[in-house]
Amino acid sequence: VSLAGATDVGFVANPYGFINTNVIHVNWTPYLFAPLWGLHPTPAWLYGIQTLWSLVFSSFFAAAVLRRLDPKDWRPKTVVALAVLISSGLLSIINQMGQLLVFAGPLMLAVYHAALTRRRGWFYFWFVALCFVSEDATMAGLTFGLYFVVFEPENRREGARAAAFAFAYLAFQLGIL
Repeated sequence: VSLAGATDVGFVANPYGFINTNVIHVNWTPYLFAPLWGLHPTPAWLYGIQTLWSLVFSSFFAAAVLRRLDPKDWRPKTVVALAVLISSGLLSIINQMGQLLVFAGPLMLAVYHAALTRRRGWFYFWFVALCFVSEDATMAGLTFGLYFVVFEPENRREGARAAAFAFAYLAFQLGIL
């Protein structure tokens, strides 16, 4: 296997498959799935867990968000959202070698649903879970928090606090790396 570009992230040689996806990232939330993965610890089951998590919880939160935004016509919009989800690159995660960032999608929808329903505790819970997926998810969370500050005036305070948490946690993560 060519290691072209691998020196950019500190690797000179990698004799162990998939080790690079774990040693350069700060992951917490994905390890909540470890007991489930422990039932059948294979790459195929990891992909299965990721696919089930993404399809089931993205479907649930997408429907909940759309029901909240458009109580009258949420059903056809949910069908379109699910069609996009199923036809997207989500089902090709095998090509991503178990990229743990896949766990972030449903969490972002959960954060948005909590914001729409004005459930601050759940907003912060889901937001922290999002940031704990990886430093990449923390960067997305920082941007997502700023989205609330700029575009969702009724959730501006929560967005600012979330963005501040994400910024501080990202600085901590990057300090570790």
